[in-house]
Amino acid sequence: MLFLLLFAGTLGVQAQSGSSIDAVIGVSLPYSSFPGFDSDVFRQLPGWRIGGNYHHTLGQRFGLRIGTRIWVENAKIDLSELRFGSQHNGEGGFDPSLPSNENLLDRKINNLWIEVPLAGRWYLGKGSWRGFVELGVAPTIFLTQRNVRMDDNGYRESFWIDASSADTEDIQIIGLAGGGVDFQALERVAFYVTALGRYITNPIWNADLENFHNGNVGLEMGARFSIN
Repeated sequence: MLFLLLFAGTLGVQAQSGSSIDAVIGVSLPYSSFPGFDSDVFRQLPGWRIGGNYHHTLGQRFGLRIGTRIWVENAKIDLSELRFGSQHNGEGGFDPSLPSNENLLDRKINNLWIEVPLAGRWYLGKGSWRGFVELGVAPTIFLTQRNVRMDDNGYRESFWIDASSADTEDIQIIGLAGGGVDFQALERVAFYVTALGRYITNPIWNADLENFHNGNVGLEMGARFSIN
């Protein structure tokens, strides 16, 4: 039942002008634009977000929403793919079969952010089922980063670090665009699903990767509950 209510929030349609509260859950697949960057060591992984919106519909066509999300961004650093000096073959290349003299195999990273999406939505069509397109921005503030290190001897270490140690920007400005469909199930309950593309307008890392922009594509799903 709880999942159904969350699923409902991202599908919403309002038949008339009014206000509503949304419950939202979403998943996202990352992408990056970093010229010349192609690494088997650093891999971005799917992430997820959960939160809510205040939604206000003006007439039958236009809506505004503002909300909050907890966004978990995931990545993995596979240290087994690194090349070490001990693996130099003596002929100007590397031999991966030579011992690296390192035990670390990988490091998993979970970045936690809080974001405040603000978007305008234009509804298409009339009736219980309606399509929509939307455009907006989402300022995002870094909260913390969880690191998990593991090696081939079974050692596992988990720790939390702040933005300065994580070498990431404290604040990101995200542009978002998307579209979807929503369904007015009851007089005061609607459901919606939205396909969203998100692009981080400022570089996400500090000086070492200053040209590395990031973004993600995915779905948000939820339920909207009319409050007037």
